[in-house]
Amino acid sequence: QREVLMLCVVNGKTHEEAAQMLGTSRQAITDSLKKSLIRLGNCMGWMKTAEAGIVSVGGNGKFYIE
Repeated sequence: QREVLMLCVVNGKTHEEAAQMLGTSRQAITDSLKKSLIRLGNCMGWMKTAEAGIVSVGGNGKFYIE
């Protein structure tokens, strides 16, 4: 999950690009990224509502709080 987070958030890769680089599906990247962002947010204390499904991850590698 750390590698996906680094590729998409830090390096700006799209979910499709990260999937190709890691040899997996775009959906697997999206799922992994969402879990990573929820965990990161909870650890930092700025995304307490993320566990309720507030966070969405777009295919462009961006994440949103709805």
